[in-house]
Amino acid sequence: MTKLRVLSSLALVLLPTTGLAGTLETDLIAGQHTDVGDVSISDADGVLTVTVDTSASGWELGTTHLYVGLDDPKKHAPGRFPYANANPGGTTGDQYSVDLADIGATCGDTVVVALHAEVEQFLGYEDPDLDALAAALPTTAGFVADRPAGHDWFWSFSVDDPSGVLPAELDGWCVDTGRNLVSGVEHEVEVHSTLADPSTLTGLVDKPENFDQINYIINQDYRSQRCESAGRPFQVGDIQRAVWSLIDDTNHTDGLGTWSQGCQDEILADAAAHGVGFLPSCEDEVAVLMVPVDATGEIVAQVVIAEVPIADVAAVVPESSDLSCTPIVQGETGWAEGDRRFPKAWGMLIDHTTTCDDDSDDYVVLPPNGMTW
Repeated sequence: MTKLRVLSSLALVLLPTTGLAGTLETDLIAGQHTDVGDVSISDADGVLTVTVDTSASGWELGTTHLYVGLDDPKKHAPGRFPYANANPGGTTGDQYSVDLADIGATCGDTVVVALHAEVEQFLGYEDPDLDALAAALPTTAGFVADRPAGHDWFWSFSVDDPSGVLPAELDGWCVDTGRNLVSGVEHEVEVHSTLADPSTLTGLVDKPENFDQINYIINQDYRSQRCESAGRPFQVGDIQRAVWSLIDDTNHTDGLGTWSQGCQDEILADAAAHGVGFLPSCEDEVAVLMVPVDATGEIVAQVVIAEVPIADVAAVVPESSDLSCTPIVQGETGWAEGDRRFPKAWGMLIDHTTTCDDDSDDYVVLPPNGMTW
């Protein structure tokens, strides 16, 4: 629409500049059936913008390819398309900007768009070789315990492992109420995997046969869950008391802080139902037994377990150890969903008509009739 402005006695005719404006939203379809993200196609000021977003689906983008033209592509292989982005791992967003003049398009033309994307979804890890995990652990390490404020039995540990296998900072639990452990005192500790044959751990703890349930408990993140019997989140004391009940002949309540018998029993019921025979995966932690000893091998302080992330160990040991946390990844080919399909291959085409923006606030100023500037 022509817009008029009067300046002094002259009528100036101001015409809106021609811009390209229009937006199309569609889905990114992987494997011909799975919606893995959103694709937005828009144009403004002569530039076509194509945006891909998979952040809400859990899928990641690999290499993407884009075709934009006035006619359908002669070659349907994405590698022949004129535009491509090689995205690094973890990418969930990508964008292209194409000057429509480069393909001979003007305002109101219909352009053909085809967006291809290699996508993948992380499904987990292959089961770790737990024997290789045990073999990778050091036999001894330097060890200093620290008791967080308000807790006598839940520990954090500073570990000095010259092999570099054990992380330097770990959390852990008491599995031995018969001995004391003093914060800030350095010990040498024997290191044992709790996934070993229980008979090899006899004498270190009272009931090593229950370490499967202990490993289950430390991987459940109870402190973010609700204890129904107490009407509150599980507390450190609830978990520690459940650990003692499974592993130690002597249980008490000194220094536990907040805890309740009902919450302990809920944890024990869950462990009995789901933790018998439990084996941690690469996404889990493993309870590693830390046994403070003197030069003769005699136990001199409280025996504890440390929560060691299996993936952290796998990341630092040599490949020859067989402890490989190999990811399981599902890879698919994805296309922006369109109304038309390639005639002889999996792929889709989108017809996008560029539109003129008649509401633009940019104007071309023309001189009044019969006059020149």
